[in-house]
Amino acid sequence: MQVTISLPTREQLAIALVSMVLAGLTATIVNRVQRPDVPAPAPSPYAPTPAPTPYTPPPAPPSPDWIPTPTPRPAVDPDAGPAAAGRSYAAALVRGYSAGWRTAADKLEAGAAIPDALAAVGPAWTAYRVPFFDRDVQPVFDQVVPSDSPPAAVTPDKRRALARAFRAFAAGLAP
Repeated sequence: MQVTISLPTREQLAIALVSMVLAGLTATIVNRVQRPDVPAPAPSPYAPTPAPTPYTPPPAPPSPDWIPTPTPRPAVDPDAGPAAAGRSYAAALVRGYSAGWRTAADKLEAGAAIPDALAAVGPAWTAYRVPFFDRDVQPVFDQVVPSDSPPAAVTPDKRRALARAFRAFAAGLAP
């Protein structure tokens, strides 16, 4: 004698589970509607209980004569602009110099002579150095003394301020 056992599929198990849940819900609803005298079952000890929310009244609007107190601004460091320009310019110089050396390496691998490969470093250096100075550094110095100022218009105070900006720029360039 041979006995075969067939197991239900996932769909059959899901349908059976849903029908049992629905049957339980239906019985609960029917009992509540038909027999209101039967007390509701005790809540499960594992069910979370909602925390009571205390009433807090909304905040009162500010009075019409209320004026906000201005927050004090930190003192502006006059050397911050030139130092930051020095840091960004130093990074641009390193990128340009690096690009020149990569170009030289590519030329060597392509079969160029060593002097011809090294000749590629200079133009890449210049291609980065000049435009980045004009874009990032010159405007910072122009804030102190405009570059189109005639020499007679530069006072000793402006010279000292420009010298201070040059030193801050140099400090930004230094690692």
